Amino acid sequence: MKTIAVTNGKGGVGKTTLAVHIAYALATRYEQRVLLADFDRQWQSTKYFGCEDTNGAGAFVLSGKRLDDHVTPVSPNLWLLTGSDLTGVADVALAQGRKGGNYLRTLFDFYADKFDVLVIDTSAHGYLNEMAIVAADLVAVPTPFRHMDADGVTVFASIWSSAPQAAGTHAPLVSVVPNMIDNRTSVTGDLRDALSRSVADIQAEGWEMAPAIPINTNFSRAFGEARTIFQIARTPAVTAGCIAIMDVVAHLAGRLNIERTN
Repeated sequence: MKTIAVTNGKGGVGKTTLAVHIAYALATRYEQRVLLADFDRQWQSTKYFGCEDTNGAGAFVLSGKRLDDHVTPVSPNLWLLTGSDLTGVADVALAQGRKGGNYLRTLFDFYADKFDVLVIDTSAHGYLNEMAIVAADLVAVPTPFRHMDADGVTVFASIWSSAPQAAGTHAPLVSVVPNMIDNRTSVTGDLRDALSRSVADIQAEGWEMAPAIPINTNFSRAFGEARTIFQIARTPAVTAGCIAIMDVVAHLAGRLNIERTN
């Protein structure tokens, strides 16, 4: 089972939207059996699909067993480990209980025969965030080119280097995903160039820039309809958004040797 964590050291950068669409595209276009785990304290992936608060992810990590009791099918080949307010409680409890950083990786290893890909939607911070990074084969870091959001990559980078080291494992691959990009501003170009240079400097350590996702209001529309952008009525703008997402998914899949079947 390949594991992709979607995170950034700052909120509001499009983590959930990216996680949902990565999971959906891998399930439908790559025909992978995908589990989307909602470890966001605000359980946005669960709300995205219009699912009920079932205490799923929080209850699962606290008990460490019976994953099937906490998983909801949301589309063909795609299952959701639902989030709830219990996720925040679980985050604190795991930290206070001194669970090792490898806990999530070990926990999901028991179910590796059930799924081909695990996609983890995370909070911007917390112990579950660190555990998700340790568990990941690859981390996708959505990053709008705005000053405060670009700082979130720096926050993530410090966790990326320290959490796996503390857990005694190798740091995962990293793909920085330029997200909600508005090329009409000069700030966008300046921040893009600066971040691209920084990523190039550490490419040997497993960092790469992924294709960009331009700003597109249809992602908000899709969320309002509890759908992905692939599932709403096609317009030129919707098609452009679908192509951008598929370019990012192809980049991630290529790094993990996941082959497309259709």
